[in-house]
Amino acid sequence: MHIDWERSETSWLLMDLDRYLDTMEAALEDTRALHRSTLRASEHEYAEEAEWDEAWREHYRRFDEQFPTKLRYSFLILLHSYLEARTRSFCKELLSRRIVTSGSFTKRRRKTHLESVEEFFSRYRPLADAARPHWGPLLAHEQLRNCIVHHNGIIKDYRHADRIYRIVEGTEGLSCGYDGEIGVGLSYCKQTIAASKVFFDTCFDAAGFYSNKGFVRETA
Repeated sequence: MHIDWERSETSWLLMDLDRYLDTMEAALEDTRALHRSTLRASEHEYAEEAEWDEAWREHYRRFDEQFPTKLRYSFLILLHSYLEARTRSFCKELLSRRIVTSGSFTKRRRKTHLESVEEFFSRYRPLADAARPHWGPLLAHEQLRNCIVHHNGIIKDYRHADRIYRIVEGTEGLSCGYDGEIGVGLSYCKQTIAASKVFFDTCFDAAGFYSNKGFVRETA
């Protein structure tokens, strides 16, 4: 069977990231349940009802707001780092296969990485046209990632705060959450992985990379 390794590596990576997200969320739920059980068992240690109530409020703040958001921040940062790596590799492969024949890929000074990739795609019209409808979710994710990395997700501190507010308002699974930071639901992480898969499949098809559908990687 013919295998296009460039396409396969990208597909396998996104599948692995999807599994990693599921594992991360399961671990969070296990930790939440353990903390809840421990708290219930310690009820006798609280002399005042107000202290007991505050302990539960802290539990919900931690496990319903703070921990889920921060863990999902780490996932979005991880996902974006691999989107950078795989789009950079794809651009290099386009040149190697002489699908694009002019100039190497470089990040533009006043553009983000993905904006620079979008510009590079314009050198091959069929690829640029096919990818155009699929840039929105990835570029939005990149803006969220930048706000998270540089301002810990605090929207008002980001130089493009208005853009982040628009993304949050118009995207399922996002909210303006704890202390004015970006709130991230599991559904948003899942949507972003799905959008990344569609984007890459579309780009590989448009560039004529061999489809590996039907090939299953062996796993331990």
